[in-house]
Amino acid sequence: MISTPEGSGIYRITCIITGKFYIGSTKELRKRYQNHFGELQRKTHNNRKLQHAFNKHGINAFTFEVIELVLPAFLLEREQYWLDKLQPFGTKGFNIDRFAGSTRLGYTFSPESREKMRISHMGQVSPNRGKKASPETRAKQSAAKKGKPSVDFTPEVRAKISAANLGREVTPETRAKLRVASTGRKHSKEARAKIAAAGTGRKLPTEAREKVRLAQGNTNGAKDYIVTSPEGVEYTVHCLTEFCKEHGLTQQCLSSVASGKRKHHRGWAARLL
Repeated sequence: MISTPEGSGIYRITCIITGKFYIGSTKELRKRYQNHFGELQRKTHNNRKLQHAFNKHGINAFTFEVIELVLPAFLLEREQYWLDKLQPFGTKGFNIDRFAGSTRLGYTFSPESREKMRISHMGQVSPNRGKKASPETRAKQSAAKKGKPSVDFTPEVRAKISAANLGREVTPETRAKLRVASTGRKHSKEARAKIAAAGTGRKLPTEAREKVRLAQGNTNGAKDYIVTSPEGVEYTVHCLTEFCKEHGLTQQCLSSVASGKRKHHRGWAARLL
């Protein structure tokens, strides 16, 4: 998926176990890849031959490759060329129609055509269509999907996705969307326990602790200092960390001076106020 371009073109889905394949065309290759494998995983793909093979052999037995990048205006022409050349029909492939004419290329059916299609499919519609699932049913569906990824990527593919996203900066707009999406969301007891376990024993740097303290408006336990420069200039300091950062000093060393453990730090003296 990572190497699949976003443009338009001709693609092939191959079952590496049987050698059978499917030829298709699309304006959006990457999106078409996701649609194909998403429907196959959900067992809702409209190509029954391809769905049956997928159910039998699993996702790792299938590959998706781009045969040719094509301008949208020539997609059907080039799809027909590859259908005629490779003949992915019968025992050789998964294609059912011998002629190119995908309804996913932006073609819009007229109201009359849609009505004819609706009438022709009457009797094939599920008896549950239009019914709302009960809270118990929705709970069961949610529980069944927990922990299952939308696409069952192999460890190698997951590693490639992780490497591709490493160091990628999130835009302010994306951060805002993530913040809104997370507002009001509550972690489960199990999730809270995992977060607590992951943070056990972890110590924040002094600067980070000071930032947290200031952000929370927590001044309890904060200390004020009188700091004297080598030239004899005295400073009243509340945040020793920021002061040391501004003057090129080490906060831990200056704290030791203030507590009497050291006589001075680079000529600077300090005492508690």
